[in-house]
Amino acid sequence: MAAGKKTGKTGPSGQKGGPHSGFSPYQRLQFRKKRPLLQRVSPGSGLFNWPLWPWKKVSLYNDIASMLNGGISLTEAIQTMAETQRGSTAALFADLLERVEAGQGLGQAMAEHPERISPAEATLIDTSEQTGNLPDALASLAQLNQFKVDLLKKNMFMVVYPVILYLASLFILNLPLLFSGKSHHYFVLVGTGLLILFLLAGAGLFAVTFVPLRRVLPWLRAIWWHIPFASIPLKHLGLTMYCKGMAAGIDAGFGIDKTLEIAAKLSSMPGIDAVNQRIRERIGRGDDLFSALSASRLFSISEMSSIKAGEKAGTLEQVFQKLATTHMARFSSTAKVLMWVVAAGIFAVIMGIVAYRVFQGLEHATIGNLNQINNEIMNQNKAIHYIK
Repeated sequence: MAAGKKTGKTGPSGQKGGPHSGFSPYQRLQFRKKRPLLQRVSPGSGLFNWPLWPWKKVSLYNDIASMLNGGISLTEAIQTMAETQRGSTAALFADLLERVEAGQGLGQAMAEHPERISPAEATLIDTSEQTGNLPDALASLAQLNQFKVDLLKKNMFMVVYPVILYLASLFILNLPLLFSGKSHHYFVLVGTGLLILFLLAGAGLFAVTFVPLRRVLPWLRAIWWHIPFASIPLKHLGLTMYCKGMAAGIDAGFGIDKTLEIAAKLSSMPGIDAVNQRIRERIGRGDDLFSALSASRLFSISEMSSIKAGEKAGTLEQVFQKLATTHMARFSSTAKVLMWVVAAGIFAVIMGIVAYRVFQGLEHATIGNLNQINNEIMNQNKAIHYIK
């Protein structure tokens, strides 16, 4: 074979062979662990496209913020995350690394994966990147997701409450079958109900892989926003994110129009988007921020007083941060009340059905027993009459 035909490459020690032939076995093992991560398929192109859950985002954002505060560059921090994560999360960070190395910002790279990372979070990260406040933005997003996790933990029983009631009703509703001696039918019905529950849960989880949540949520929010009582927590959550966006834009030194655009993207609420558009139109006609916000009635009178004072004192960023904290607390309290009301309604409906079915079963069982006793008495009377 001619020399030009050889495909072997020269390693660090001068030997010919593969590209890793000059490395020690340990070095080759480390290379195999790291290198394939950058060659994986983009996480947005796979069949199973799960979002990053809040508890996962808490650790991811905190880890990146800690590395950046420790003096590690953004590229090295993302590469470290790609090497330490597993599965689709590792593939996500590998794709982010490729995009950042190609010249994109982290927020712009995250915006390419709206099913995994919300556009609001990507917008806030992109804005903070331009002003050098990326670690603070990541830490703020970690706190926001930690709040969601804590809220879910505190109300975990309320989340699974309908399932518990359903399982309890399966056993209670069919108790009359046991009283009537039809135990076989009882266990068949209970088993069928449990099977239907598991099939529905499995179908729901599997549907998430085909219908990305980010495409469905805007429709659900648009419907939910117009429900009188149920929309209260959603409005407080939208105002929380809106205030965070306003604070981030003001702190970054952006113009008022750009700041309002960031706030609207961060809130991602249909009602707030429409109001924010009217605010931008009024500012375009020459109104100041206080007048435009007052006309929109997005904030209460006391909140507008704080905004006016902050605008005069030059502390508008701190005012919006406090308003975000206030609306977050209101979201927590109203969400709990809403969950208790929904749970109470479900409890009342299911217990009513259970009571009706139980009494109906007992009534049938009692009437059946009385008919059986009456037939026995009639048979005895016939026998006595025959003997006579």
